[in-house]
Amino acid sequence: MVGQGEPRSGVRAVDARVPRPGPVPPDEQGVLASILALVGPLVRAGAPGRAAVRRVRAVGPGGVPVRVLLVRELRRERRRLLRDLPGRPPPPGRRADRLRRGLVPAAGGGASPRARPGPGARGRRGARVTAPPDADTEAERRERRRIVEGIRYCVGVFVAVRLGLFVIALVAPALVTPLEPASVPGWPARPLPDPGFHNAFTAWERFDVLWFLRIARSGYTVGDGSAAFFPLFPALARVVGLVVGPYAGGFLVANTALLGALVVLYFLTSSEVSERVARTTVALLCLFPTSFFLFMPYSESLFLLFSVAAFWASRRDRWWLAGSMGLLAATTRSLGVVLAPALAVEALVRWREDRTAPLLPRLAAATLPAVGLLLYLGYWELRAGDWLAPLQQQADWQRVRAWPWETLIEGTRTAFRFVGATNGGYFLIDWLLVVPVLVASLYALRRLRASSLVFLWGGLLLPLSYVFEGRPLMSMPRFVLALFPAFWAIAEGADRLRIPRWALLAPSAAGLGLLSALTINWYYIF
Repeated sequence: MVGQGEPRSGVRAVDARVPRPGPVPPDEQGVLASILALVGPLVRAGAPGRAAVRRVRAVGPGGVPVRVLLVRELRRERRRLLRDLPGRPPPPGRRADRLRRGLVPAAGGGASPRARPGPGARGRRGARVTAPPDADTEAERRERRRIVEGIRYCVGVFVAVRLGLFVIALVAPALVTPLEPASVPGWPARPLPDPGFHNAFTAWERFDVLWFLRIARSGYTVGDGSAAFFPLFPALARVVGLVVGPYAGGFLVANTALLGALVVLYFLTSSEVSERVARTTVALLCLFPTSFFLFMPYSESLFLLFSVAAFWASRRDRWWLAGSMGLLAATTRSLGVVLAPALAVEALVRWREDRTAPLLPRLAAATLPAVGLLLYLGYWELRAGDWLAPLQQQADWQRVRAWPWETLIEGTRTAFRFVGATNGGYFLIDWLLVVPVLVASLYALRRLRASSLVFLWGGLLLPLSYVFEGRPLMSMPRFVLALFPAFWAIAEGADRLRIPRWALLAPSAAGLGLLSALTINWYYIF
């Protein structure tokens, strides 16, 4: 019991009766009188008993204070949740677009591995904290499911178009009157076949395929124009061809590279733009009117794979991998050298965003595509004493230097000058395929990253500066296949304008069928 002369307990009176003089204070009358004898020793005199509770920030059921250790853990979890909020700027040293795991970022963010207590961790008061089992989170399951669905989509598009081209190869010889085959030095063209099932595979041995097969079997010859074809694709075709033959080897290399390029392009696009644009980009690339070159034993698909992989690696700060992919691209096609300035620009942009990261190693990795070009030029210096042979032998193909705008003006003029004339359709086909890509590239100036624009416009301006005078836009419909940022722009623009995907793909697929049939019958689509 607490006497009158002692400090009050701080517990307020609960009896509404008028106080009467007596030995028992009013706040100790009523219902509390019977229990104060028991709880009196537990009630601290002076400050209210709630003072101790103020030192913690949470209470459990029934008002019981939660242990300070748990409250501190909650505060740490709150900081982690605030840090991972979408749209919140990343802390120094961390990149918002860098993947910690998997191929694509997990939706909704995820807890940092550092925020999870490890097994055996001890609390601040010595109590052992048991970490939850290492189970997959919902975000990780969504990410894994998205990866599987993306790969399945790419494989489905690839298989569908590949089967469609097989069908076209079977029926094209019976539908179109063929032209005379064109052989190359050291590799004669096959005689025009009768319609049959063998055409599904053999009908694609046309034009530059013969050059690649000749180089794969016999190597380069000085002065015959073969130096214009860069070495990596025929080298791989030769290696695989040791088992299955040169043509089948080139066929397998090209198609395997294309499938890999589609998968990497899908996930790069989904992280750069959106999942919907990624699907449209993959479908549009495979159904572009000249996409049959990607399925033929040409170097386009291998170059596309290395180019996309270089961008994918640079976006994830894997710079030496990006540079290595650029080096391989530069030994596949001469346009691979454009990856050097593109990667350098990406390195500078990243450095401006985070100046704590080293710049010089990134720039050093960005020079590797130029090293790839120099390696091939050095081979010709050792072989023939002419390190510019791969560039100078372009004259064998009657290509001359020109300003890009002059090429476009002349290409537009010839496209409509010879409408209805013999062979006049080639000029119009070139123009109809190149101009939409140029328009999309202009649109991309306001939509894409600087490094993507360097690659896109470098890949456009170089071929437009070295042209065949009689047909200014010749081969440009094939060259644009590797310029995947242009397909990003087309797909993203169609999505913003709410153009149905089928309305974009149906005309392209029709053009693919027509140009495939013409190429199979030796018409000059190259």
